[in-house]
Amino acid sequence: MSWLWLGANPDSVRPDCVESSRPPPADGAATLFISGYQLFLYNGDGQSHQQFTVDVDIKQQDNLKYFNNANGKLDPSLKTKGWLLSPGERTISFNDFPFFACPADEGGYRLDLARSQDESHAGCIPFEVRTNEQDRPVRCMYTE
Repeated sequence: MSWLWLGANPDSVRPDCVESSRPPPADGAATLFISGYQLFLYNGDGQSHQQFTVDVDIKQQDNLKYFNNANGKLDPSLKTKGWLLSPGERTISFNDFPFFACPADEGGYRLDLARSQDESHAGCIPFEVRTNEQDRPVRCMYTE
């Protein structure tokens, strides 16, 4: 499984974007979609998509991850359902948990979810994930 990064070194996060006639998403952008209350990285219609999960048993950082949904069964503490897109504000949420950007030793920030900003998220920055609609999404696979 892999973590979601913000401000990571662009050389270390290079998606494999299939459509050579179209440019990949802008630096740091990714194409996401929600289906059946589950959040995915878009890899084309009818393709295997990478999926997001939240470890609801972890009280500290590093509980938001993504994986290739073709890799098998998940640990029971990893939840994939609970993602919503608010109709008015166009923000993504998971069971109303706030998002946090937490400084990483490697530089940049790891993205995380928490029930509240407690001592395990000291130094983290709360934020909202806002969306914009894409008429022609670019399909990409990200390293896992």
